[in-house]
Amino acid sequence: MKDRAVTLLGGLISLFIVIALLLPQEKPSPDKYSLPTSENRGAVGLAGLKAWLNANRVPTLSLRHRYPALLTDPELPDTGNVIIVNQPTVTAPSKAELSTLLEWIDQGNYILLLVARQDLPDWTRTGIAHNTPVLDALNLAFVTQRQDNRSKSDLGRAVAILTGKERQLSTLSPTVTHPLLNNVKTISSYRSLLFDEQNLTIESNRGRGYTLPLLKNSDTDSQHFWAFRRGAGGGWISSLPDLFGNTTLGKNDNARLINNIISLTLGPGAYVIFDDMHLGLSDLYDADTFFGDPRLHTTLTILGLFWLTYLLGYNNRLAPLKEKHDRPTAVSFVEASAGYFARKTPGLIIARRQLTHFEEQVCDFYRQPRPCGSILKLLRTRSGIREQDILSLESLTERIAKQQGVNLLQLTQILDSIKRTMQ
Repeated sequence: MKDRAVTLLGGLISLFIVIALLLPQEKPSPDKYSLPTSENRGAVGLAGLKAWLNANRVPTLSLRHRYPALLTDPELPDTGNVIIVNQPTVTAPSKAELSTLLEWIDQGNYILLLVARQDLPDWTRTGIAHNTPVLDALNLAFVTQRQDNRSKSDLGRAVAILTGKERQLSTLSPTVTHPLLNNVKTISSYRSLLFDEQNLTIESNRGRGYTLPLLKNSDTDSQHFWAFRRGAGGGWISSLPDLFGNTTLGKNDNARLINNIISLTLGPGAYVIFDDMHLGLSDLYDADTFFGDPRLHTTLTILGLFWLTYLLGYNNRLAPLKEKHDRPTAVSFVEASAGYFARKTPGLIIARRQLTHFEEQVCDFYRQPRPCGSILKLLRTRSGIREQDILSLESLTERIAKQQGVNLLQLTQILDSIKRTMQ
């Protein structure tokens, strides 16, 4: 029974581990915070941008597959598309994906990369990986140049920590004259004073490539938006992720900036693509639908019942259990011999031998020669022995003399009681 209980416990633990491994990992919930996806209607969501583009008959696409789909989707033209990518990501792209993305850009497409480098919106404060795989794949990196005077920046951070207002709305302005900045005077975006790097720039990791700064902070002259070329395509990088969110799209000239980007780069029949796949919206595997399917519940129930029945109904599954054999000792020999004689010797003979041995002990105790006659008379002349025990012994002695059956347990108890009184 103990083995079956241990087996049952092990089976239940195994079943729990399997279910825990199959359950979907916790992913960002729109109810807790806003994510920059094309479906999210929160503060930093891009649902407003997608609706605005659709209203102006600009084709849009929510990418729910990995980056190789950019090359294999028959609806997408080969060139002239623009993809909006946010960093960090909920689902990190693999190296193969990044290689495909770079190939797609090289053949004449564009990327708008919004990186949370100088801002800390709520969705970046979760357990997601704070890395920039797309920026790294482009061989580009943010670099902070040496600051000679950090007192003003340090003071701003200290004030932000004390007041709890580290995230503030900033105004950006053009740094150069560029077709992309046509009729763009100011851009609004949130930035965090805790990550306010006034001398931030972008450099190539391999000493090649060139990025053109287009927007800077109107107050600090810190750069925030850059353009770059790659192959037949190119793109733009922002250190502030919330340029075109539902809250900031309608501020200042933000909408005009995205309009200029699309007007200058979007080809005939091309799409504005929202990278929702790496922010948790995927068509590859819908965990909620899978685990909500009643057929799965029925299957798991049947398998679980069968497994438990198997565990409890058939204990020795691999090989018969080997019993542990202890090495025999002198005590083991005595116990085995006593057990054998107890089973084979009639009870009347055992009782007669017990009584004879007791009579010899009484004679020796009272220093009487053997045989010392009737021990009942001898015991009655001695004080301290209960009369009830003597009467019981007398009755059993008569039964033994008549060769009638006696209760060996009762005889043993009476003899032990008299012995204790004698001592």
